[in-house]
Amino acid sequence: MQKKKSNIAGTETKSRKILFSRTIFYLLLIIIASGNFAWAQRTTNSPYSFFGIGELERNGFGRNEAMGGTGIALRPVNSLNNVNPASYSQIPANKVIFETGLSGKYSRLSDKEKKERNYNGNLAYMAIGFQNYKWWAMSFGFTPLSSVGYKIKEEIEEKDVFYQRNSYQGSGGLSRLYWSHSFQPVKYVSIGAQINYLFGKTSLKRELYYTGDGYISETLDDRVLSVKDFSLSYGMQLDKIINSKYRLIIGAVFENDNNLKAREKQITLSKRTYDVKTQNERETQSVVKNDTISKGTLVIPQKMGFGVSFGTRKFLFTADYYTQKWSASKFFGEQKSYLSDTKTLMGGIEYTPGIVAQSYWKVVRYRLGFRHEESYLEFDNAGRLKETAVSFGASFPLKKNSSIINLAFEFGKYGTTDFGLIEKKYIKMTLNFSIHDMWFIKRKFD
Repeated sequence: MQKKKSNIAGTETKSRKILFSRTIFYLLLIIIASGNFAWAQRTTNSPYSFFGIGELERNGFGRNEAMGGTGIALRPVNSLNNVNPASYSQIPANKVIFETGLSGKYSRLSDKEKKERNYNGNLAYMAIGFQNYKWWAMSFGFTPLSSVGYKIKEEIEEKDVFYQRNSYQGSGGLSRLYWSHSFQPVKYVSIGAQINYLFGKTSLKRELYYTGDGYISETLDDRVLSVKDFSLSYGMQLDKIINSKYRLIIGAVFENDNNLKAREKQITLSKRTYDVKTQNERETQSVVKNDTISKGTLVIPQKMGFGVSFGTRKFLFTADYYTQKWSASKFFGEQKSYLSDTKTLMGGIEYTPGIVAQSYWKVVRYRLGFRHEESYLEFDNAGRLKETAVSFGASFPLKKNSSIINLAFEFGKYGTTDFGLIEKKYIKMTLNFSIHDMWFIKRKFD
């Protein structure tokens, strides 16, 4: 019997080492992928990403995407919820959850005169979560914070006097590498704290062409904006079972002002001026370098969110509300007049037909969601730009283990064709994998 116990102990030690090695592998994969994602990031084609820090990306994984982006008051058992760091205390003991997702977006840009169609696809995120102790869980991961991708051309002409063409091109964005901690100090209450490393590069190119007054002028200005710094965010959840049938969760998230270190580098600057008739150069200036031309901070403003969820074993209803003070944001010490405070309302529903696996389709979870947002862009002639979206999706459990595949679709509209602006309509698809591994489980023998 002693020899049998010894063999079992050896097997358990080997299993622990294997699972620990897998966890380290996941962590290294997340770090490597986050670096590659930061360089390759361009998940949007939108002229509005010219402004601010680009097109803002929402937190949330597969389940959240299908439910309008909600998550402040969600506490999933079989997946991760990065919307609220307090939610990780719900991760079961001895379980490691690895999340990754792919996203693709088809968009149509239109104004009063023309339309343009675009498609983008990319690795959306990676994360891992597990429980350290009964009262403490943690998660590592990376997600996008903003995306920049635009090509803008404007032409100004006065017949027989002058012609001017301005071209602007940008790509890149900001990413977030995070380390979350969730604690459950007392029953019904969970609190969370998250350390974020925000980083990214945005390539900014400007080409100017002018002809008039007998000469032609051509200018190329190529720059790179780099951002990297740390920030903190917090969350809490109150979780209560009512009459052994209903579950009520109330949650909140908060992030204070963050002064991110930023640096702008001049890559290329060239200017050429010459006579139209003789083609003789009047002036030539060409500089190719990699020098810092300005240092400063980008102020990412305070953000607050509140959420509530109420449900039974079959039905779940949830809603979130966010506000963020972008009017107080500064870019290298300068406030932008077109930035305004954001207000976002989200809602979601989840339905599970069967409690036990009577058939496969009865344990599939079906989801619906909506979102309405007053964005951080506001123009004098058009007012606040708004975005409205509806979403739906489902989760498909794998039979051999508790891993899950989540599928979500979102249909949205942003902007308007009035006042000379551009309207963006899009369809976004997210494919999410929630992969589960088991830590060492101690066996008992007589």
